[in-house]
Amino acid sequence: MSCKIVARICLGVGERKPYGFNLTGFCARYWRVGEVHALAERVRPRELLDGGKGPTSFEYEATVAGQTKVREPDWPMTLGGTVTDGEVVWTARSISNASLVKT
Repeated sequence: MSCKIVARICLGVGERKPYGFNLTGFCARYWRVGEVHALAERVRPRELLDGGKGPTSFEYEATVAGQTKVREPDWPMTLGGTVTDGEVVWTARSISNASLVKT
C-alpha cells in the first residue's frame, strides 16, 4: 500500500489526518495585575498561559475577595495551600473548568 506523507503521518487514499485542539489558553482566566476578584473566583497562574509548563498544576480560588497586587505571587505547590496577594487570599484547588471563562 502506498501512502502520502502529511505532517509526518502516512495517509492512505481516503484517510484523514487526525487533529486535536487545546483551547485552554484561550478560555482560561489567568492572574492579572490589580484585578478585583470576588469570593470563590478561580484563576490560573500566568506561567500556564499558552500551554506552557508552569510550576503548578493547580488553579487558585479566591477565599478572601479583593484586589491583586502588581506582582504575581509565588503560588503554593500543595493542594489547599494558600498565598496572600494584595487583598486576595488564593487557595490551591485541583484544576477544573471553574477557571474557564468560555466553554
